[in-house]
Amino acid sequence: MNLRKSFSLSLAGLMASAFVASTSFVVPVYAAGDSDPVPKTVKKKVVKKTTTKAAKKKKVVRLSPYQLALADIKKWRYEKATGRLQSIVSKDPTNADAWNWLGYSLRKQQQFDESFEAYQTALKIDANHVGAHEYLGELYLQTNRMNEAQGQFAKLKELCPSGCKQLDELEKAIVEATLEDLDGDATKALQSALKDKGFYKSSIDGDFGNGSRRALRAFQDANGIQTAGLTDETKSALGL
Repeated sequence: MNLRKSFSLSLAGLMASAFVASTSFVVPVYAAGDSDPVPKTVKKKVVKKTTTKAAKKKKVVRLSPYQLALADIKKWRYEKATGRLQSIVSKDPTNADAWNWLGYSLRKQQQFDESFEAYQTALKIDANHVGAHEYLGELYLQTNRMNEAQGQFAKLKELCPSGCKQLDELEKAIVEATLEDLDGDATKALQSALKDKGFYKSSIDGDFGNGSRRALRAFQDANGIQTAGLTDETKSALGL
């Protein structure tokens, strides 16, 4: 090989290398099922995530006038409840529940005569309305008519032979009324007497709470005493 031919081959090689270096090739990549090549450089796609928040519709619960009245009572708005309940019974005079709560609202406002009439009306509609018997008994207590309150307690015992909330609440009110004049020593003496009879198991602390009240009720039931609270009959049976 002469010098000129060698030089021509070297120059051709250098030019081929320069052409390869200055040219970028895109190698096509075929995806399964594609009819056209997809360049590797554009295979990645940016997917914009769009999230939509569904507007939550709040259900508007419309309370009935009766439910509104009970809500007022729960928040001690007795005058407002009275107005609602009076409107209810004027449209539905046979609604014993509304008459009962009307009596309750009036009693809380110290309107005892009107309260009594409302309770009586409720009981004329439903003679076995346990709520009206309980609240009427509490009205009797507030107006210093203990015998009548005991009568309502007796009626509730008849209506609730297995016990009920209304019976428990009226009994609790009567017990508190009959013990309100007792001092700490007298209350301890009552607890001691119940303990001696085997009905009271807790400490003698002068606090006549639910445990003491249950012991008193158990003693009265065991001795056939139908009245509630610390009555003369109960005192005599306990030796007080």
